[in-house]
Amino acid sequence: MIGKKSGNLVSDLGVLWQSPEYELNDIGFLAQTDNISQWFWMQYRVLQPKGITRWQRYNINQWRDYDFGKRNTGSGYNVNAHTQFKNFWTISGGFTWQEHTISNADLRGGPSIRYPGGISYWGFIGSDSRKKLYGELYGETYQGEKHYARNNYASIGLTFRPINALNVTVASSVSRNRNEMQWVAAPEENGKTRYLVGEIDQTIALVSLRVTYMLTPNLSLQYWGQPFGSSGKYKSFKTITDANAGAYTQRFAYVPNSALTLIDDEYHVDEDGNGMRDYSFEKPDFNFGQFRSNMVIRWEYIPGSTLFLVWTQERNGAFYDKDPDHNRYSLHFSEKAYNIFLMKFTYRFVL
Repeated sequence: MIGKKSGNLVSDLGVLWQSPEYELNDIGFLAQTDNISQWFWMQYRVLQPKGITRWQRYNINQWRDYDFGKRNTGSGYNVNAHTQFKNFWTISGGFTWQEHTISNADLRGGPSIRYPGGISYWGFIGSDSRKKLYGELYGETYQGEKHYARNNYASIGLTFRPINALNVTVASSVSRNRNEMQWVAAPEENGKTRYLVGEIDQTIALVSLRVTYMLTPNLSLQYWGQPFGSSGKYKSFKTITDANAGAYTQRFAYVPNSALTLIDDEYHVDEDGNGMRDYSFEKPDFNFGQFRSNMVIRWEYIPGSTLFLVWTQERNGAFYDKDPDHNRYSLHFSEKAYNIFLMKFTYRFVL
C-alpha cells in the first residue's frame, strides 16, 4: 500500500491516538524492529502553469533494507508522477518493482523466510476540492513473481460541504488478496517444530462515515462510524523445508490433500499413510465483522484549554460469504454492543 505518514491526532481508532511513526513511547505500536534502511529519492518539479496543468511532480525512489546482522532483507525501485490541471483536478500514478523480501518474523520464531519479488501499479484521481461536492478514486494492484501472490485494492471517497461549518465524508474500500505463503501454524511432531503456510484467499471491505460540524469556532461535534468485514479461506497447505533456498519451489513441500482429515474444525495430518496422526492444526479459515463508531464533542472553553466528551461504541460479528461464485457478502453483528463514555479536559497554565 502507498501510505501517508501523519503526526495528527485522529479519533478513528480510539479517543485520541498519536500516529506511531512519530510516537515510540509505547513499544506495542512499533511496527518493526531489527531494520536498517538506505534510501534515495529524487524529484523533478514544474511549479509554474504549463499547458493544461497548474503543476507537475515526478519522483524516482530506490531503497535497500538490512537487519542488524547486515543481511539484505529487501530492495526495490519506484517511479511516480503527480499533476494538477487548471480545473483543479489531480491525477497521480506510479509503479514499484520489489526485487525480493526476507522476513525474520513471519514464521513466528522460526527461520527467516525469503519471498519472491513483485511489481505493483497504482493510480489516483481527485476532483476539485474547492467545490461543495468532490471525490477521490484510488486503485492498486500487485503481482508477485512466480505467481505466489496477487493483491487488488480499490477505494472511493466523497466529501460534501454544503456550508463552511459542516463537512460530510463517505469513503469505501475493498481488497482481494491471494498469497501462497500465508502463515498458518507451527505444530510439533516428535519434538520437532513444523512451520506451516497455506494459500489464503481473503476479502476485506469497509465503509466509513465522518461528519464534522462546527457549532462555533470553539465548539465542534464530530461523528465517525465504520462497518468493517474480513473473510479468509485457506488451501494448498505446505511445510517449510528450506526457507532461504535460492529456488522458490525448494522452500516448501506440499501437504497432500489425502493426508488431511478435518475433525471438529481441526486438521489431522497423516503424512506417512500409516493411519496414525502425525500432527494437527486448527482450521485457519476465518470471517470477522465489526462496527465501530466515535462521537466527540470538543469545546475550547478558554484559549488553549479544551474539554472533550466522547462516546465510543463497538459491535462484533461476522462477515458472511452469501454467494462465493459472485463475491457477495453481508455483515451480521450478533454480539452485544460495547459502549465507552469518556470525559477529558486540559487546562493551560500561563506562566
